Amino acid sequence: MDQINRLRKEGSLLIDQLSKRDLLLVGIGLYWGEGTKNNRARITNSDPEMIKFAIKWFKYIWNIPKDSFSCHILINEIHRNRVSEVENYWSEVTQIPKSQFTKTVLIKARNKKKYDNFNKHFGTLVLSIRKGTDLRHKIEGLISKIAS
Repeated sequence: MDQINRLRKEGSLLIDQLSKRDLLLVGIGLYWGEGTKNNRARITNSDPEMIKFAIKWFKYIWNIPKDSFSCHILINEIHRNRVSEVENYWSEVTQIPKSQFTKTVLIKARNKKKYDNFNKHFGTLVLSIRKGTDLRHKIEGLISKIAS
Protein backbone atom coordinates (compact mmCIF):
# COMPACT_ATOMS: atom_id res chain seq x y z
CA MET A 1 0.00 0.00 0.00
CA ASP A 2 2.88 2.38 0.73
CA GLN A 3 4.23 1.83 -2.78
CA ILE A 4 0.82 2.56 -4.31
CA ASN A 5 0.52 5.80 -2.34
CA ARG A 6 4.07 6.79 -3.30
CA LEU A 7 3.38 6.14 -6.98
CA ARG A 8 0.10 8.06 -6.87
CA LYS A 9 1.90 11.01 -5.29
CA GLU A 10 4.61 10.83 -7.99
CA GLY A 11 1.89 10.80 -10.65
CA SER A 12 0.09 13.79 -9.17
CA LEU A 13 3.33 15.78 -9.09
CA LEU A 14 3.66 15.43 -12.87
CA ILE A 15 0.86 17.94 -13.32
CA ASP A 16 1.17 21.43 -11.97
CA GLN A 17 -1.92 23.63 -11.85
CA LEU A 18 -4.20 23.12 -14.85
CA SER A 19 -4.79 26.11 -17.11
CA LYS A 20 -8.16 26.85 -18.68
CA ARG A 21 -6.83 25.46 -21.98
CA ASP A 22 -5.70 22.28 -20.20
CA LEU A 23 -9.20 21.85 -18.75
CA LEU A 24 -10.73 22.49 -22.17
CA LEU A 25 -8.60 19.77 -23.77
CA VAL A 26 -9.09 17.22 -21.00
CA GLY A 27 -12.83 17.82 -21.19
CA ILE A 28 -12.83 17.39 -24.97
CA GLY A 29 -11.07 14.05 -24.52
CA LEU A 30 -13.64 13.03 -21.93
CA TYR A 31 -16.50 14.12 -24.18
CA TRP A 32 -15.00 12.36 -27.19
CA GLY A 33 -15.01 9.10 -25.26
CA GLU A 34 -18.09 9.46 -23.06
CA GLY A 35 -20.27 12.12 -24.67
CA THR A 36 -23.20 11.75 -27.03
CA LYS A 37 -22.67 12.35 -30.71
CA ASN A 38 -26.32 13.22 -31.38
CA ASN A 39 -29.01 15.25 -29.66
CA ARG A 40 -27.87 17.66 -26.95
CA ALA A 41 -24.59 17.78 -25.01
CA ARG A 42 -24.55 14.79 -22.69
CA ILE A 43 -21.94 12.71 -20.86
CA THR A 44 -22.68 9.26 -19.47
CA ASN A 45 -20.51 7.53 -16.88
CA SER A 46 -20.60 5.62 -13.60
CA ASP A 47 -17.43 7.14 -12.10
CA PRO A 48 -18.42 9.90 -9.66
CA GLU A 49 -15.07 11.68 -10.05
CA MET A 50 -15.49 11.79 -13.82
CA ILE A 51 -19.02 13.14 -13.45
CA LYS A 52 -17.77 15.84 -11.04
CA PHE A 53 -15.07 16.81 -13.53
CA ALA A 54 -17.65 16.97 -16.34
CA ILE A 55 -19.82 19.33 -14.28
CA LYS A 56 -16.79 21.50 -13.50
CA TRP A 57 -15.87 21.48 -17.21
CA PHE A 58 -19.36 22.48 -18.37
CA LYS A 59 -19.55 25.25 -15.75
CA TYR A 60 -16.03 26.67 -16.06
CA ILE A 61 -15.33 26.26 -19.78
CA TRP A 62 -18.83 26.69 -21.20
CA ASN A 63 -20.45 28.87 -18.49
CA ILE A 64 -23.35 26.45 -18.06
CA PRO A 65 -25.47 27.48 -15.06
CA LYS A 66 -26.41 24.85 -12.51
CA ASP A 67 -30.10 24.97 -13.44
CA SER A 68 -29.29 23.97 -17.04
CA PHE A 69 -28.20 20.49 -15.97
CA SER A 70 -30.54 17.55 -16.21
CA CYS A 71 -29.73 14.06 -14.97
CA HIS A 72 -31.08 10.58 -15.15
CA ILE A 73 -29.80 7.29 -13.87
CA LEU A 74 -29.53 3.94 -15.61
CA ILE A 75 -29.43 0.94 -13.28
CA ASN A 76 -30.36 -2.73 -13.41
CA GLU A 77 -33.86 -3.53 -12.25
CA ILE A 78 -32.49 -5.71 -9.43
CA HIS A 79 -31.81 -2.36 -7.69
CA ARG A 80 -35.49 -1.37 -7.88
CA ASN A 81 -35.78 -1.18 -4.08
CA ARG A 82 -32.73 1.11 -3.90
CA VAL A 83 -33.83 3.74 -6.45
CA SER A 84 -34.34 6.45 -3.84
CA GLU A 85 -30.92 5.72 -2.29
CA VAL A 86 -29.29 5.76 -5.75
CA GLU A 87 -30.96 9.05 -6.69
CA ASN A 88 -29.87 10.61 -3.38
CA TYR A 89 -26.32 9.39 -3.98
CA TRP A 90 -26.07 11.02 -7.43
CA SER A 91 -27.75 14.20 -6.26
CA GLU A 92 -25.15 14.48 -3.50
CA VAL A 93 -22.24 13.67 -5.84
CA THR A 94 -23.35 16.22 -8.44
CA GLN A 95 -24.76 18.82 -6.06
CA ILE A 96 -27.69 18.95 -8.47
CA PRO A 97 -31.14 18.89 -6.81
CA LYS A 98 -33.30 15.84 -7.42
CA SER A 99 -35.89 18.15 -8.99
CA GLN A 100 -33.51 18.30 -12.00
CA PHE A 101 -33.45 14.50 -12.31
CA THR A 102 -35.79 12.71 -14.66
CA LYS A 103 -37.16 9.26 -13.93
CA THR A 104 -34.55 6.57 -13.24
CA VAL A 105 -34.37 3.97 -16.01
CA LEU A 106 -34.44 0.38 -14.76
CA ILE A 107 -32.62 -1.86 -17.19
CA LYS A 108 -34.12 -5.27 -17.73
CA ALA A 109 -31.03 -7.44 -17.98
CA ARG A 110 -30.59 -10.61 -16.04
CA ASN A 111 -27.43 -10.78 -13.96
CA LYS A 112 -25.88 -14.23 -13.94
CA LYS A 113 -23.35 -13.30 -11.30
CA LYS A 114 -24.00 -12.25 -7.72
CA TYR A 115 -21.92 -9.20 -6.83
CA ASP A 116 -20.46 -8.56 -3.38
CA ASN A 117 -20.70 -4.78 -3.93
CA PHE A 118 -24.47 -4.77 -4.56
CA ASN A 119 -25.13 -1.94 -2.07
CA LYS A 120 -22.18 0.09 -3.36
CA HIS A 121 -23.36 0.07 -6.97
CA PHE A 122 -25.12 3.26 -8.04
CA GLY A 123 -25.62 2.70 -11.76
CA THR A 124 -24.67 5.09 -14.50
CA LEU A 125 -25.47 8.78 -14.56
CA VAL A 126 -26.47 10.59 -17.73
CA LEU A 127 -25.53 14.25 -17.33
CA SER A 128 -27.31 16.41 -19.91
CA ILE A 129 -27.33 20.08 -20.75
CA ARG A 130 -30.80 21.45 -21.42
CA LYS A 131 -30.92 23.19 -24.77
CA GLY A 132 -27.38 21.89 -25.34
CA THR A 133 -27.48 21.09 -29.07
CA ASP A 134 -25.50 24.18 -30.11
CA LEU A 135 -22.94 23.38 -27.43
CA ARG A 136 -22.65 19.82 -28.75
CA HIS A 137 -21.91 21.19 -32.22
CA LYS A 138 -19.13 23.42 -30.82
CA ILE A 139 -17.68 20.43 -28.96
CA GLU A 140 -17.83 18.36 -32.16
CA GLY A 141 -15.87 21.12 -33.93
CA LEU A 142 -13.15 20.89 -31.28
CA ILE A 143 -13.06 17.11 -31.52
CA SER A 144 -12.77 17.38 -35.29
CA LYS A 145 -9.85 19.81 -34.94
CA ILE A 146 -8.05 17.48 -32.53
CA ALA A 147 -8.71 14.42 -34.70
CA SER A 148 -7.33 15.99 -37.91
